Amino acid sequence: MLHDDGADHDEVDGTHEDGRPRRPLGRRLLVGALGTTVAVAGLAGAGALGVAGLGGLDVVTGTVPASAVGDDRPRPATPTEDPYLAGLTAEETPPPEGPDDRPPPVADERPSPAPQDDPRVVAYDVPDLDDAWDAALPAGLVTMSVGEQYRFSPTVPGQSCNGDDGVDPVAGRQWMWAEEASNRLDQLVVDVAVTGWAEGTGDDALDDVRLDRADCSWLGAVPDQIDIPVDGADGSWLGVRRTADEDVLHGAARTGDLLVGVQVWGRPGQDGADLAVRVMEEAVRGLQAADPGGAAG
Repeated sequence: MLHDDGADHDEVDGTHEDGRPRRPLGRRLLVGALGTTVAVAGLAGAGALGVAGLGGLDVVTGTVPASAVGDDRPRPATPTEDPYLAGLTAEETPPPEGPDDRPPPVADERPSPAPQDDPRVVAYDVPDLDDAWDAALPAGLVTMSVGEQYRFSPTVPGQSCNGDDGVDPVAGRQWMWAEEASNRLDQLVVDVAVTGWAEGTGDDALDDVRLDRADCSWLGAVPDQIDIPVDGADGSWLGVRRTADEDVLHGAARTGDLLVGVQVWGRPGQDGADLAVRVMEEAVRGLQAADPGGAAG
């Protein structure tokens, strides 16, 4: 039907000319060569389009996808159940899940030291000698250390060993006692080292102490020798190093291929010498009774 504006419109209500009822469709969509489709404010959200045609703006009702009209409304963030994952930045990635596929650690392939270079490889164990120490030492001394089986020991405490000549003990152990567990310099301190030597070389080891030769040597001059024998020993040596403040006693006694070395601090004069001799005598007696490795002679 033609209206006053010259356009053909359907009636909003009523019937067709043949008597069929009309469905309310709004205005008919006219798209011509000059027509332009636009979104109508207030209707775009409902899925309606406006068409600017020759006769003005036509409105077409119908369903239009939301993507076609550019829905810019903010959308809620997708919730996550893992706060750790939610806090990751774009550059971060979560740790991998599943079984640990890291390669196993590489075993330490460094070679163990050869027996002749390992100080803890000994030909036999040096005994505790507790009875000897109880008999020789003054009452009340504190045990500062009881060494493990360790053969790279100075023959006499107070010597320095550099290991240049390759002649080493085959067994060894050290002990230390003091009046108290402190650094007080004027207190009595007793150090003992027992070393075992290859068969038939014990006498040479004692000569090395007297003559200051071989692996272990004295720092400075050899201590002044004191002629006091050690009962029960196959050979012995005793010396003193005197300073303005103190006397330090050093001694060595041999039984077979075993040597007992002793150092006494803080007991000057004859008292210090007597203590050093008593320690060596009791240690020699204990070693002869135990005869470790058959080395006591």
